[in-house]
Amino acid sequence: MWQTYADAVNRARPAALDRALKGVAGSWTEQLLGFWLAWRLYGGFEGLQRMGWERRTIYRRLKAFRLAFGKHPDEYELVGVDLDPKAFWDYYLDLESGEAPQ
Repeated sequence: MWQTYADAVNRARPAALDRALKGVAGSWTEQLLGFWLAWRLYGGFEGLQRMGWERRTIYRRLKAFRLAFGKHPDEYELVGVDLDPKAFWDYYLDLESGEAPQ
């Protein structure tokens, strides 16, 4: 019975809808991974607030991130990505001071 229903739904759904949903999903994934990166590099909730993010925006992104990835950004590890916030900030603070980064 379920297979009959699934086949009927898939038949009724236009291919253009699949393409549109794929595009939206890709965009949301990029935004959430950007949020994860900012969360890690800026020092979490307080760091994002210091950078000018609104509290409600942070809470909204946290909720979306947890729904999509099943973990809090502090706990989530992106395989193949190793972050070194200290090196990041040392580099960019050197740029701001006019010194050549090493």
